Amino acid sequence: MVNQKSRNHEKDGKIDFYESQAALQGKTEFENGQVETIGNIDDLDKWLDNL
Repeated sequence: MVNQKSRNHEKDGKIDFYESQAALQGKTEFENGQVETIGNIDDLDKWLDNL
């Protein structure tokens, strides 16, 4: 198994999330219109109030 840290772009010993596999996959999905609305701003406000 490949260590997650070794698969990510590192700079100054820190992992750059924007170069991670998950971020790049999300970027590709967004650019290709493969997105789904899972709520609205009111849902977000309610969720944030519960944190």
